[in-house]
Amino acid sequence: MPNITDLASWFTSQQAQLLCDPNGGWAPANQLDNGVPWTYPSVAPVGGPSVAVAAQIGSITVASDPTNYYSVGDRVRLKQGAGYLYFYILAVTTTALFITGGSDYVLVNAPITSYEISKSSSPVGFPTGFNYAPIISGFAVNPTQASYRFTLTGHKCEVAWRQGVAGTSNATDFSISAPIPALTATNMYWGNCCWGATDNGGVLTSPSSCSIQNGTSTINLFKDLAGGLWTNANDKRADGSIIYEV
Repeated sequence: MPNITDLASWFTSQQAQLLCDPNGGWAPANQLDNGVPWTYPSVAPVGGPSVAVAAQIGSITVASDPTNYYSVGDRVRLKQGAGYLYFYILAVTTTALFITGGSDYVLVNAPITSYEISKSSSPVGFPTGFNYAPIISGFAVNPTQASYRFTLTGHKCEVAWRQGVAGTSNATDFSISAPIPALTATNMYWGNCCWGATDNGGVLTSPSSCSIQNGTSTINLFKDLAGGLWTNANDKRADGSIIYEV
């Protein structure tokens, strides 16, 4: 069979990929795991992520050891009805896959009638990212007109958020739950600058910051690059993004 390199001089890279891979980057999972069915678990399996937004994390029972075939960051599409549901794999144990589609796609207690896997970064039809519904702390009234999104590429999770209208602060802390727990790596944390921040009703003219500690599922925000705390009254908000290992 020709490969993409051979065809590159004749076709665009997308056309060449489709010629070599007519299913758009998707492989029937039952061709990888010898036809073992995927089922919604009757009892929640152990060993998966422990995270504040656990309702947005689902699990699939696989009868034979899925660690031989699947890994963190793989993309899944499956059916529990007419249309496709899309997910990232977050964790793999010897009996289960743990998946998330954020708040956009949710696995339910129903038969899984079709399931495919992709190790491509952009299989046909897969969303560019997922929305999710985090738990926000530090507010009497949370920010509104907000958006929270994430993507998973291999073991790297990127989270981005925008808070269009400030909330009412009632604490000096400010945190957003992460969609996926951070990797446990001794002494490690990940951080970034934030922007568009408001504290005590006034717009900050210097960057704010955010960080996530290893082994946790909370993104902490600070009013400056030195880890300064927020005012526990009046308007508070910040926009930002962070990339961390999972």
